Amino acid sequence: MPKGYRKATKVMARDIELAVIAAYHAVKDAGIKTKCLVERGEAEKTDVDSTRFGANIGAGLICADLNELAGALASAVDDPAVAGNRAFSLNKWGSDGMQNLTPLWLLKFLPNMLACHVTIVHDCQAPSNTITCGEASSHLAIGEAYRTIERARADICICGGAESKLNPMGLARQQLLNRLATDRNESPATACRPFDKDRRGSAIGEGGGLLILEEMERAKARGAHIYAELGFGASSTNATS
Repeated sequence: MPKGYRKATKVMARDIELAVIAAYHAVKDAGIKTKCLVERGEAEKTDVDSTRFGANIGAGLICADLNELAGALASAVDDPAVAGNRAFSLNKWGSDGMQNLTPLWLLKFLPNMLACHVTIVHDCQAPSNTITCGEASSHLAIGEAYRTIERARADICICGGAESKLNPMGLARQQLLNRLATDRNESPATACRPFDKDRRGSAIGEGGGLLILEEMERAKARGAHIYAELGFGASSTNATS
């Protein structure tokens, strides 16, 4: 993080942190000099036109931090002497519970905040978008970046995705819906097998991967190391019975 922006980490959920770190390494690997690198003292000046620099990042549904939320919920229950139990009360939540959350609390858990922080840090002023479509989010975000460049709205984009599924609240939801793989706890390396006929559910983890997508002639002109040329397509099918 640039020194002047480090306070923003206080409103970054784990997913956002993964995206910001991945974006930094993507920029470094691509050999481009952004505002972030200049402010960190790793480059003398930028070599990117910010108005032609975009971002498309895939995100999941970020769960609230359990430690923060639990304290607020605990203060939003009916008085047991009056109600006979400690049931959650919407009235108490409005009068007391929400007062135990910081004013910027919600900004940690909005899916679009991954792209928000990345674009601020690297001064990406071309079109920016967030894709939330489950496990397909990252791939669709790369496709959206491809189309942004194809439409001549940007020359270069940070794209990909990041998500942490390790949050206890998110994990509990998956467990209640019977979506978790539970039959290979002794062999976690083989638990994730989505295309196996004996698959049993999701294997929970976290990670982030962002890359730099760039218009071909621009990449060649600056002597960039090109890993691949991208083509993109997406489709879906609906089955009825």
